[in-house]
Amino acid sequence: MRPNLALGPIDSVLQYLVYLSIVVLGVLLPLLVQKWRVRRENARLLAQTLSALRRELLDNRQRLLKSRASMTDLLAVMRDEYQHYERLWHRVHDAAGAVVDVSPPVPSETAVSLAAPTSTAWDVARLSQSLRLLSAEQLSVFTRAYHLQSVHEESRRLYLDNTFKSQALETPLDLSDLRNIETRIQLIAVSQAVVSYHENLLGTLIAAYDLALADSAIAPTAASDDTQEAAC
Repeated sequence: MRPNLALGPIDSVLQYLVYLSIVVLGVLLPLLVQKWRVRRENARLLAQTLSALRRELLDNRQRLLKSRASMTDLLAVMRDEYQHYERLWHRVHDAAGAVVDVSPPVPSETAVSLAAPTSTAWDVARLSQSLRLLSAEQLSVFTRAYHLQSVHEESRRLYLDNTFKSQALETPLDLSDLRNIETRIQLIAVSQAVVSYHENLLGTLIAAYDLALADSAIAPTAASDDTQEAAC
């Protein structure tokens, strides 16, 4: 007895192959559709992840540029103060007890911007496991950028700690005493080293941002918000 199927009984090898093809398609087609849906979802997730990371790095970059500029200005002020106390030390040392002008340097108001970059997009990407969708090159540059960002956070703490200790510079001292002048010089030298380290780290972090943004096909110096919006 031959089976009486929807397309009729199987009378030939050709009909058998037709039936077999229908069965195979019935199995494979849902798998292909599911695979297509997964690819489409991954593409959407990747686009969202890159867009969020780009926006975050661009925002962080603007903050860091402002912070680095303020650190550069602060270093210039500190160099002037250091040179003032250095000249004062020599005047007092060479005066041999004579009366000399021991006035401290004129205070300079320097506004310091201490940037606090965010990592929300990076944290979300890790938790959603969307980082696996990035290419090896993209993952490498983004990982380096956010790693240096964590190093920068430690540098901020070092800077703040040094700032609190530097309040000793506001303490009135008898600047006719060489030991007091030497104390001031030492405090300024340490502060200079801390600020210089922080400034250099800011430059390194900005360069890492630039590399990540360039690898994501976005110019870090985009002039308009419309350009950034279109790219995202």
